[in-house]
Amino acid sequence: MKIVFVSAGDVQGGGNLVGYRLHQELKKQPNIKSLMLVSLKMSTDDSVYVVNYKVSGFWESWCESLKIKIVNRPWKGSWQLIKFLEVISNPWRYYCNWAGKDYFGSHSFREFYKQLPWVPDIFHFHVLHGYGFNLNDLQWLSQRHKVFITLHDGWTFSGHCAHSFDCTRWKTGCGKCPDLTIPPAVNRDATHFNWRRKKRIYSNCQLYVATPCNWLMEKVNQSILNLGIAESKVISNGIDAELFSPRPKALLRSKYNFDEHDFILLFASYGIKRKRWKNFAMLTEVIDRVGEMNTEKKILIIALGDNQPSKQYTYAKLVFLPYSKDASYVAELFSMSDVYLHASNMDTFPNVILEALSSGVPVIATAVGGIPEQVKGLRNELTDSSLNGFGHSEATGILVANNDSDKMVDAIQYLLSDHHIRETLGKNARIDSMKRFSQELQLKKYNEWYNEILKDYKSLKNSV
Repeated sequence: MKIVFVSAGDVQGGGNLVGYRLHQELKKQPNIKSLMLVSLKMSTDDSVYVVNYKVSGFWESWCESLKIKIVNRPWKGSWQLIKFLEVISNPWRYYCNWAGKDYFGSHSFREFYKQLPWVPDIFHFHVLHGYGFNLNDLQWLSQRHKVFITLHDGWTFSGHCAHSFDCTRWKTGCGKCPDLTIPPAVNRDATHFNWRRKKRIYSNCQLYVATPCNWLMEKVNQSILNLGIAESKVISNGIDAELFSPRPKALLRSKYNFDEHDFILLFASYGIKRKRWKNFAMLTEVIDRVGEMNTEKKILIIALGDNQPSKQYTYAKLVFLPYSKDASYVAELFSMSDVYLHASNMDTFPNVILEALSSGVPVIATAVGGIPEQVKGLRNELTDSSLNGFGHSEATGILVANNDSDKMVDAIQYLLSDHHIRETLGKNARIDSMKRFSQELQLKKYNEWYNEILKDYKSLKNSV
């Protein structure tokens, strides 16, 4: 079996990372050849290749190289020349950006396709937006190969946004968009045009679509993407259970000079302040209130993914740690924590929650998107019974409604005050993660699906 993974990047970003991890595991298998195509490569992996979707043709390449030279050696007013070069290098792309239309002009992918070292059986796409991939190529590819798409958000079936929040216009055609600033943000409202064009593309495709949770699949079934689906499955993202595993807290805290008796809260998000999906305002309020709580136990809050000065509270300290590509280091931070905290306005199936659960760390999170399918919320006298339906023998954390800071603070206080409950939820989290979210299980399900589709295709081809 020969597979080509395609995504915006490799090791940065949740959706990209899911694709990269699948690629890494599959290429280890003796009967499988796998490579990955990205526009932004952050790893040193020789099996990941860069396709520059933004540059096609001699003129555009020349303008781009000149722009890079100016950027590296700027002078007063040089930004005006850079802007001019961006316009003249590809006027159509500039017009699309100005008009709010998805730019489908680049065919760099087809050029790179001709240079592949072997003919693939399968193309498996992950993040389709944010790097200029020509969506029309889905039609072209699905006529020649089996094309799988793992969705990580709703961009494929909307007029511009990755998540629509409470808006349902993606079901009926978009247009008159209530919020053009939702990522990927656009300058003008061409959302109906984008939606209609996507609908036409999918109508001529045969796609195999996976989502990591039922929440997103329910949206897919109501969307224009459903027009092009040959088969769909819900396959949960997997996590490396050996890397993200429970380890001795005291030993790790000593290694990183943290007090073994502190109550450590961890939250992780690359550039959390800038992310629309994360509820940074709620998180800030919760941390401020927890930091001023009258408690005999010292609280340490670790914010992984940003580089800011530490902040001292009356009873707590907030420490920022920069984003790291070192998975072992990140795994150790999870393992030495008492509770993982996750406040989101919207999320599909965040990897960080899977990492916490696999590390045996109970999770307190907002019940948005697919998170309730990850965390089994503890039912008790303090929690909302509509969100938390599991007893002590099954629960892996506590769920709260979005923007409900009071309930999140209550949940932190509850777990802080009861060491036995924390241990029980942590053990449950590890057991449940091994059953439902192991990387081996994810790989097995995709492998079986690949083989099933290819087997059916070969049988059909032989019978004709």
